[in-house]
Amino acid sequence: MTHDPMAIERWSKYWRSRGVYTVLDLRSSIREHVLRLWNAWLADAPDKRCAKLQVVAVIGEDADLRADRGVSRLLERSIDDAHAIFDGIAPSDPNATLSDTDRRARALDAAWPARVSGLHRIEFERGQLTLTLVRESIAGALSNLWMCADWIGVDLERIATVATSPAHRDDAIDAVGLAKGIARLAAHGAVLHVEASHAAFEKALRHSGFELADTSEAQPACRRFAFAPKWRVRRHEPPSPAIELFREHVLESAEAIRPIASTSYETDTVTYSSLDSPPRHATKHRDPTMHDVLIVGAGLAGCAVAERLAARGYRLAIIDAGEGPATGASGNPAGVFHPIVASDDSLASRATRAGFLYALAYWRALEQQGFTFDWRADGLVQIATSPEEETSLKHAVSMQDLPDDLVRYVSVDDAYSILDVEPAYGGLYFPHGGIVDPMSLCRAQLRAAHARTSLTQCFGREAHALERHAMGWRVLDGAGRCIAEAAIAIVANANDATRLASLDYAPTRPIRGQLSWIDDAGLATLRRPLIGDGYLLPRRTDATHQLTGASYELDTFDTALRLSSQRENIDRLSRLVPSSARTLDEYAQATHLTGRAAIRCATSDRMPMIGQLADEDAARRDAARLAGAWPLDLPREQGLYGAYGYGSRGLVWAALGAEIVASQIAGEPLPVPRSLADAFDPARFLMRALRQHEVR
Repeated sequence: MTHDPMAIERWSKYWRSRGVYTVLDLRSSIREHVLRLWNAWLADAPDKRCAKLQVVAVIGEDADLRADRGVSRLLERSIDDAHAIFDGIAPSDPNATLSDTDRRARALDAAWPARVSGLHRIEFERGQLTLTLVRESIAGALSNLWMCADWIGVDLERIATVATSPAHRDDAIDAVGLAKGIARLAAHGAVLHVEASHAAFEKALRHSGFELADTSEAQPACRRFAFAPKWRVRRHEPPSPAIELFREHVLESAEAIRPIASTSYETDTVTYSSLDSPPRHATKHRDPTMHDVLIVGAGLAGCAVAERLAARGYRLAIIDAGEGPATGASGNPAGVFHPIVASDDSLASRATRAGFLYALAYWRALEQQGFTFDWRADGLVQIATSPEEETSLKHAVSMQDLPDDLVRYVSVDDAYSILDVEPAYGGLYFPHGGIVDPMSLCRAQLRAAHARTSLTQCFGREAHALERHAMGWRVLDGAGRCIAEAAIAIVANANDATRLASLDYAPTRPIRGQLSWIDDAGLATLRRPLIGDGYLLPRRTDATHQLTGASYELDTFDTALRLSSQRENIDRLSRLVPSSARTLDEYAQATHLTGRAAIRCATSDRMPMIGQLADEDAARRDAARLAGAWPLDLPREQGLYGAYGYGSRGLVWAALGAEIVASQIAGEPLPVPRSLADAFDPARFLMRALRQHEVR
């Protein structure tokens, strides 16, 4: 595939000097279109092309790599090598002589998502090229995406393939629905490229605000339209940035992805960009004393948000009452990560699967950029608690038709061969599930954020109040002194977030979780994490004990160790591994109290709080009109967002939650379907109260 000068010139005209340019591609042969666009972007002059290219492509529910490419050969290179090539790191094969286009093709192929429905986000070129692949029908994608597209490509032949014959092609296209769906996501002035003519569709486009711009001489059947509505054609405007960034800030954050020396964590304010060491990315365009975003909370949620915003060039301040990052529940020595599987593909199943897949890709990319942390993703076994549950889990896997490299059913014997410990029942094996040290992950994310932007860390400072001011938001300590101020604020401080944001309709509750250390209990042979009603982790090579837990005690903030909680942990473990029950009972009787207790934050529906917060005062004033409101109808607090309420699933949701918040702030396409974003929306409880006429 060679560079097409005409294509480069055409794209250059569209994205010239733009900060972010967004493409929505609904055509067939998505892989080829993505590669051509990637080539055109790289071939264009860096000072002319957009600083960041966002591509959202609908690949359909059944498409796989081989079908999209028309070939069947297996890839020779690992995903690690493929990503490394395009992040400026040498491939593992020093004799590789691939062309640039071939290397891009291999990188794309290696990162191509498994056949799992939903949205899959992939980053290349140090984050300057973001590809979101949508495994859904075109109609479903148009209703579930939330984005603002500058260029849209439509292939009517692809949409009409369900027709029984060419004569029935027109009947296979819902012209009005397709036109309205596209108009809902189009930026003002957006270009719509339509392949194949269709009279009813063109009429529907005109009614939806599109005007015919021209017809291609080279391809007479192709038409270009521009979105220029003369009247209101949609209920809600598509997303736009909460704060504009200069183009060079995006470029600078992409250029600086290499790690730098670690900085020790002090008890007072730590400002990485000190007077005697100027900020690596400071420019003359912004007041160096002003932050773009302040984040309250430096646990899994807050540190992930910091890294995702830094990758976009925002200048940050992060505040935490602890002496460093991850001093609360995120300070547990280890945690497990895996998705939920349900036969009806429930909301929890879809949400955790999306978070799990995004986290895996994100953590691998973080490590490939040099920001290492302690984790392993070499498998995890979830054991049933009864024969009935084992049957249910087996049925769930078969019903969902999920790929084996995501999850598969295992019998007791299969589980034993994986674990080297005999469990009570069979269950599910997640080949890429595993263990993470949350504190090491938090520190890696802060190092990455520091390498990309100006990051001020305020540790040992308790956020007493959050108040609006002329330029945005400020956080005050108990004495009324300003800790930090910024245009945008994000509350990521777990159980204190609702109070700090002054919300009445965002209920959370504390959940106490106590971990226990065990040793000499006959389970040291365990090779993979074992979970079920409780969990047991393999012994680390540098440790003398294993970790088991965790208790689940509602509505308490007490972190003192309890003998009753430790006994509960060991009893649950005895049920997971009955063959060790007697040894564990003897151990429980003889051992002293060891472990760690921390307080998690959860919601009543067990979904996290992720996204822009509601303006509850405005909702009260307009409660009658909002009684039938949907999430996009609700008034929002300008520049105020949340990322909290993760419960025991912080490792699964933190990275995805951070990407959602960062995408909302930047006005970029959401990385999840609208249905999941609504399920995570912190305003969902307010919406329910409005519908029940309970808002006063």
